[in-house]
Amino acid sequence: MRATAISARDIDDELRARWRELQQTNPSLRSPYFAVEYTDAVASVRDDVFVLVAEHAGEILALLPYQMRRRGIAEPVGGRMSDYHGLISAPGTIVDVEAMLRAADLRVFEFHHLLADQVSFCASHRAHDDSQILDLGAGFEDYLRLPKVKRGNHLREIRRRARKFETDVAPTRLVECSSDESAFHRVLEWKSEQCRRTGVPEFLRWGWTEAMLRRIWETTTPDFGGILSVLYSGDRVAAAHFGMRSRSVLHWWFPVYDADFRRYSPGGQLLYRMAEWGADHGFAELDLGKGEEDYKRFFATSTRAVAVGAVRVPSATGAIHRVRVDSEAFVRESPHAEPLRRSVRALRRRRRARATT
Repeated sequence: MRATAISARDIDDELRARWRELQQTNPSLRSPYFAVEYTDAVASVRDDVFVLVAEHAGEILALLPYQMRRRGIAEPVGGRMSDYHGLISAPGTIVDVEAMLRAADLRVFEFHHLLADQVSFCASHRAHDDSQILDLGAGFEDYLRLPKVKRGNHLREIRRRARKFETDVAPTRLVECSSDESAFHRVLEWKSEQCRRTGVPEFLRWGWTEAMLRRIWETTTPDFGGILSVLYSGDRVAAAHFGMRSRSVLHWWFPVYDADFRRYSPGGQLLYRMAEWGADHGFAELDLGKGEEDYKRFFATSTRAVAVGAVRVPSATGAIHRVRVDSEAFVRESPHAEPLRRSVRALRRRRRARATT
């Protein structure tokens, strides 16, 4: 196997065609995160996005897109904004990831939402989690009849609140694929407010993320596109969502809603109606991503396993990285570190209180 690293801005037509071929032959890579257009969007606003190309006998076996975290250490394209990552390859392909990293003079590849079934990374997993999926391939009515969905009353409650919302406030309408610039800015504004309120890192202030989202929104190909969806109550935005799509998957990414309408569950109404729209337009699934939010459990019908970990080439950089990660895990998980965690939580509460005053 021979591996080379190229700038993502230098992807030529031949490599682009091979990328699409590999993705389309592997059902595990249906997510828009694996589309070449997603990497294009991030590379358009960052100059440190690369692709490792693994070849054998002149044939491209696998691609590993990445961006630099710091010297010698790589992370997935988009960093913490990436809900899926891994090798772009045919099913069952196994490559030497350490050898690929050495070819790019890398010592560590960190991952946090890597497809857990990619065998090439199994020895590097540290933990596992599940992304929540709505299965829509048989149509929306069949989704509603699935045992897990039918047993619960959450979706019935969403429909009841939707009727009450229209009675109490105003008729609602959904724009599934909006080009409204003000609605786009509303999503960014409300998402930033939500991050400040909950103590989550405010990713829209990283300097490149807003431009990346705009590039995704402006991209429309058969394999990839950004989707801005808006639920209006009269002329007022009640809820909105910015996400992505591939040929067969809608990816739920940044949902927001007007807090004045909280008791009507406008976010749940938007998700319900987008699931119905997605099924009607041939999408096989609506992917809610990883997370413990109640609505994900209520709506989801299946899961996809993702892994957290790092591939480390034996080196001083790799050893230091392991010590840092192990130390952070101790602080996060050990009962002996609970006093420190309490102090951190108190500090975050004070920061949130200041952000809301």
